Amino acid sequence: GGPSGMFAFYGDFDVSAEGQVGLTSLLVAHSCEHGADAMEAEIRALQERIDASQWATSVRGGDRLDYVWDDFKLESFSEPTRDETVATHLLLSYGDPALYRRSHFGSNFELRSEAVRPERVRKRSREYYPIRPGRSPGQAEAVGVDQLARRIRGKPVVAFTGAGLSASAGIPAFNGPGGIQEEVPIDDYRFPGAVASWMIDRPHETATVLGRFHCGFMTATPNGAHSALAELERARILTHTITGNFDLLHERAGSEKVHVNERKYFGESSEGWDWVRAAQVALVVGVSMDADNGLLDYARDHGLQLVVVAPGRPPFMHAQDWFVAGRAEDVLPELARLLTQ
Repeated sequence: GGPSGMFAFYGDFDVSAEGQVGLTSLLVAHSCEHGADAMEAEIRALQERIDASQWATSVRGGDRLDYVWDDFKLESFSEPTRDETVATHLLLSYGDPALYRRSHFGSNFELRSEAVRPERVRKRSREYYPIRPGRSPGQAEAVGVDQLARRIRGKPVVAFTGAGLSASAGIPAFNGPGGIQEEVPIDDYRFPGAVASWMIDRPHETATVLGRFHCGFMTATPNGAHSALAELERARILTHTITGNFDLLHERAGSEKVHVNERKYFGESSEGWDWVRAAQVALVVGVSMDADNGLLDYARDHGLQLVVVAPGRPPFMHAQDWFVAGRAEDVLPELARLLTQ
């Protein structure tokens, strides 16, 4: 909401051998940067929402209001920023989350704010590549694994991977079937909105859902698709893997040339764009949409053949793409076998 909004959670969890999650400490942060007078009504309504709930109220220092219910603490406060806007925060905490507070206020929220404000500058840089309309997933050619292997043999491949690959390894996706959005209203998180109500009225459920999500990161293991990509890299068929995932599953499977799709490769330098242009085939796995920087359209416009592996046709596909139907953990090991034998 406003020029810059952020919903984030941080926590320490104990996970038993049976997969039971115990909460040690937690910070859920819902923050927004806005004009000095832009959100007075929404913020006032937020305070009234808190006052009307089961939270007991106490005042601790200055203009910060602390609300306590059982073992959870709820804070809502606003503070001026250095560029004459206002940052308003709603924080739900458990235990001693001092480290997470420093992280949220000292880096994450400020970095999000800085990244969003100069939008016109971003669009002029090489970080941004325009995403074209003209999607037509139904017209993309369907190919089998054997046919694909024959077509791309001898051609350098770059892989683009997304959350779907991690979901099949045990990490819940944010959206789609089984995703966290089925339980948490983060698909529309304009501050304060539904997320604030969820944090205020259901703190125990908030902790349980986010703890289960975090547990997925701690217990997930690489699947057959991760291992197949590592095998293709070792065979010097796959040149680079560019991913939206921060779970390190590619690295744990043995891949070495793995890069998160972020500004340092696609904005501050041209290194990432160079990796794409050096390939002839883009293997797209576990991806539900083009990246914000237009990575898929950039690949198309620079002569790469996009090959999308998915159970169903994602909506971002164009007519010139190829579609391989199936789960990545089934398709990629077979493709690696055919290309390396």
